[in-house]
Amino acid sequence: MLVTDLIARDHRTIQHLFFELEEARPPAREPLSRLMDELEVHARAEELVFYTAVREVSRRVDDAEAGHAHMRALMEAVVRAEAGSREFAQALLQLKQTVLNHAMEEEAGVFMDAQRLGLTKLAELGTAMEAQQQTLRESKPRQRAA
Repeated sequence: MLVTDLIARDHRTIQHLFFELEEARPPAREPLSRLMDELEVHARAEELVFYTAVREVSRRVDDAEAGHAHMRALMEAVVRAEAGSREFAQALLQLKQTVLNHAMEEEAGVFMDAQRLGLTKLAELGTAMEAQQQTLRESKPRQRAA
């Protein structure tokens, strides 16, 4: 799978997780935990694999990384807020808007730049990113259990 297809699929999964969390009444911990895990795994793998490779053909990577830093600060605000509170709802909405805007900008800009790498390289990066995501996911349960 091309790395851009993998990333776009992740973006749709994350969008669905936001919807699932918003539909939960009262806000449930399990969908929130899944959303936060997915955001972190996606962002970290993207930084390690995709951004590293695309930096040579795109000037947009610094902005994308800044978007990840902003996203992580908003994730902290969501986690710190009491579920169901006004602060929680505001932080979650801001996180959702930030993440969806970032995904849209990435798919419209960085993906176009990434095409310069060629299909073979994009496929190699897809394999590498899937492996990185698997490694990150496998390390999560041990962290939670601690």
